Amino acid sequence: SIEDNNICAIPEESHDTLESFFESIWNLYPIKKGKGTVSKTKKQVLQRIGFDEIKRCIDRYVTEMTENKTDKQFWKHGSTFFNSGYVDYLDKNYCTEDNQTPSVVEAEEEVMDLWGED
Repeated sequence: SIEDNNICAIPEESHDTLESFFESIWNLYPIKKGKGTVSKTKKQVLQRIGFDEIKRCIDRYVTEMTENKTDKQFWKHGSTFFNSGYVDYLDKNYCTEDNQTPSVVEAEEEVMDLWGED
């Protein structure tokens, strides 16, 4: 068959691993709409980020929506979240008031040091 002769064919085992990874994160997300519109390429990106960080992204998003009392009809569909919505909730991009406070305090202390004030 053509597939047998194709050196670039992805082993079925890899496909199962990618699909099982995506299935595991999809099951964590509360609004399960648009699953079929998440491309294989995007699933690979998500897999490279890793289960733990994607889970934190979902938890952060759900916490934010809950704390803001956002009606679930206005939450992102799963497809929107996994195609691009997760980016703001990645460890490197996510900011809370708690983790911003030290940098503000440090900046103020630095200014005080420059002016020689205690």
